[in-house]
Amino acid sequence: MSGAPEFLLVKRGLYYRPNSHGYTGIKERAGRYLESEASPPDGVTAIHQDEAPEYSSACYHDVAAQHFASRTAALSNALTLLMAGKVQP
Repeated sequence: MSGAPEFLLVKRGLYYRPNSHGYTGIKERAGRYLESEASPPDGVTAIHQDEAPEYSSACYHDVAAQHFASRTAALSNALTLLMAGKVQP
């Protein structure tokens, strides 16, 4: 069965990056693949993007914390601009 690439491929607790160019522990930086691209005999499993955690099980804690802080700051800034009427919702 084919369809839109909606799966993250996971190996050793990390997500494949787009085009299989390395690994990442951060969901938003992961590539999206077809479920059929997983290869369990090689240790590669697929997880639907809606079920994948924001940070993979093997993501370094400092990387996750830095990413989370950066996202939080960006959202805070966007909220400040919205409340000041400088951007539309």
